Amino acid sequence: MNKTGLGQKLFRGFAGVSGIILLVGFVGWNGVRHTTDSLTDVALVRLPAVRSLMIIREAVSAIQAAQRTLLIPNLKLPDIREQQNRIQRARQRCVAHLKACDALPHTDEEEALWTQFLPAWTDWQNHIDRFLALSDERIRNGIPDPPRLRQTLEQLRGHFYYLMGQAGTMLQTGIEIEAHDDPAQSPFRKWRRQYQTGNAEVASAIQELAAPVARFYTAVRNIRNFVRKGDIDSAASAYRQDMLTAARAMDTQFGRLYRQAATAETLYNRMSEYAMDISLGSQRASEGVLDKIVTINTGVAKRRAEEAVETARQSRILTIGGILGGCLLAIGVSLHLTRALSEPILRVIHGLTQSAGQVISASEQIAFASAFMAENAAEQADVIKDNAAALSEMTDMSRSTSELTRGAEHLMNQNLEKSGQSLVAVVELTRTMTRIEADSDRIGQVVRSIDEVAFQTGLLALNAAIEAARAGEAGSGFAVVADEVGNLARRSADAARDTQQILDDTIQRVHQAAAVIKDVNTNFDGIVKSATVMGEKTFAITAASREQARGVGRISEAISEMDGITRQAADNARDFADTSEKLAVQALHMKKVVDDLLALVRGRKGVRRGRIRQFFAKHLAGRLPIRNHRKNRAGRK
Repeated sequence: MNKTGLGQKLFRGFAGVSGIILLVGFVGWNGVRHTTDSLTDVALVRLPAVRSLMIIREAVSAIQAAQRTLLIPNLKLPDIREQQNRIQRARQRCVAHLKACDALPHTDEEEALWTQFLPAWTDWQNHIDRFLALSDERIRNGIPDPPRLRQTLEQLRGHFYYLMGQAGTMLQTGIEIEAHDDPAQSPFRKWRRQYQTGNAEVASAIQELAAPVARFYTAVRNIRNFVRKGDIDSAASAYRQDMLTAARAMDTQFGRLYRQAATAETLYNRMSEYAMDISLGSQRASEGVLDKIVTINTGVAKRRAEEAVETARQSRILTIGGILGGCLLAIGVSLHLTRALSEPILRVIHGLTQSAGQVISASEQIAFASAFMAENAAEQADVIKDNAAALSEMTDMSRSTSELTRGAEHLMNQNLEKSGQSLVAVVELTRTMTRIEADSDRIGQVVRSIDEVAFQTGLLALNAAIEAARAGEAGSGFAVVADEVGNLARRSADAARDTQQILDDTIQRVHQAAAVIKDVNTNFDGIVKSATVMGEKTFAITAASREQARGVGRISEAISEMDGITRQAADNARDFADTSEKLAVQALHMKKVVDDLLALVRGRKGVRRGRIRQFFAKHLAGRLPIRNHRKNRAGRK
């Protein structure tokens, strides 16, 4: 028999289920923790780092675009300032996001790359500063397009050289040829009206170039006029004195313009060199390191995301496995607990049912025994009543005998006849006393049976109390019933012992009465034998009659006491019957408690309750004769 208690079984079962729940919860928590760490690293470290690095790359591209835009010739000042501001804003974004990246955790490989990146970045920033300084210097130079200026100057000088060649040809051939000698239509004048510059030197040179140009065109016109007139000497003099002097003056101003254009072109070329050559190495080095850092962060983010997905997958598999295992374990624990709890309870229920059946059987036996004892007591009372009547007659006969002693001779024959009748009555009385003695022995046996039944009922009540104590809380109600049954059994045993005592006294008195009757019978035999000498012994007969009257009185008293005892025995039998009915009711209540307990275990209340009611109907049907016997007794009374 399993010695494990109900509380321990429940604790072990629920502890096992709780352990599975705890294991599943730990697996889920561990998976969520790893997933959270991976997602936190991806969302708060790697993705912000990649975002910042991409913004830096975008800013670098913006700086490159602004630099190339600043290299565009003839760019207006507002556009130049806008591009410079774009470079500064892009640099500010780079600084902000570099600080953000620096604040984030780095791997060892990243730290090494950042160590390589910072010098290249600093060098590139220095080149950008120099580029912006050159751009500012170019703004101050005031020549937005130096190559174009130099090209224009070349075109203007070529035009002037062309006019000088035309003038020389006219001097050599003396033939007037067409020459563009109108200053208003000169390329210089058109260029001067269109060209704008912030360079004071260039503006001054252009201003001072206007007078020589005008003199030059005047000299060309004069030479044509002289050639047309045929005055070659005057034409040659105008050539030498006017045209060449104007040409030399224009060369001086053109020299000034060329120098300024060369200076501006040098600035432009220097800016292009910084943008396209000098800073390109440090820029590409910085970009390469940035790309590597982006690659590292992207790889780490991808790896951590894959780890998070794998951890989530494993956690999902473990959680599902834990849930299934927990469900199977819970089902197993439930089945085990159901068997472990229901089987002992069913055994208790079976034992209680058998005990209740035994109690009912015992109550039936007590009831039948009580009915039988009551019937025998009634018959015994009838017999005692008949004996009492016989004793009354015998008393009357004794009186007659005493009276007849005075006329013994006259009444001898009648005395003999009466003596014969008395002898017959005494014989019948002896038989009756013998039957009473036998019935008293039978009553004693019944009382001893009742005492044994009460003892067995007490044992059954004790066993029921023990089983109820084992049942715990569910058997508390049945414990009360068992205690009540034990009390009834003890009361039955006490009543049986009292009845046995009374019967013992009655039997003793019956024995005494039997002895007296035997003596009376002996005396009557003597009377019959000595009837022939009755006359001679009248005095002796009278004395004997008195003694007989006293004996009869004692017999009457004994019979009266026996009648009281018999009536008491009948009352006790009725009490036994009532007690058996109460015991049966208590057994029915105990069966009802067992039925409720069985319904609690199996959940089949209706079916089991119907079976138990059939069981009690079958066992209690035999109690009806007891009640019918009581009704018959009451009717006879």
